[in-house]
Amino acid sequence: MEPLTRGRYPPEMVKHVGDRLPEFSPKDSKLVQSSYDFIGLNYYTASYARDVKCPSGNVSYLTDPCVDTSKKNSDGEYIGKK
Repeated sequence: MEPLTRGRYPPEMVKHVGDRLPEFSPKDSKLVQSSYDFIGLNYYTASYARDVKCPSGNVSYLTDPCVDTSKKNSDGEYIGKK
C-alpha cells in the first residue's frame, strides 16, 4: 500500500527485496502516489504463521515475507473441525 499512499516502497521491503523491486522514477512516484479513488482489501487465510529469519540466498517473492506457514498447529493438529 505504501507505494500508492507515499509513492515509495516501505524501507523494510527495500531491505528484504532489494534490487528485485522495480524502481520508481520521481515522475512515476508522483503519478502513482494518491492516484486511487477507492481501495478495498480483504485477505483471509487458514494457516498458522511464524516468524523466521529471512534467507540470505535463494530469495524470491515466496521468501520475502520471512514467515513459515503451516496448516497444522504446534501439536500437529490441522486447522478446523475434524
